[in-house]
Amino acid sequence: MFVSNGSEGRTLSGLVSAGGALTDLKMFAERGGESVAVARDGRVFIANGQVFVHAADGSAIGKIDVPERPLQLIFGGADGRTLFILTHHSLYSVRV
Repeated sequence: MFVSNGSEGRTLSGLVSAGGALTDLKMFAERGGESVAVARDGRVFIANGQVFVHAADGSAIGKIDVPERPLQLIFGGADGRTLFILTHHSLYSVRV
């Protein structure tokens, strides 16, 4: 599980306990934002003005430029490899 905090500028990783509580929170990336989504291959996508891509170990590996500020990220599509990016006025999709 990943949680992102835009005001603190960081994203944390953790586990979800049987009771639903977040445990074992650890620093994942020194970048926080409005939303975070994880691809099937373990890459982590953080919405923070643009969409920043991190490897499973937390290292920054790229960026997806979007014409509008992204607010929410979610993976979907027939094989779960399409990243949907919601902004205030539009919905974008990127095959990853």
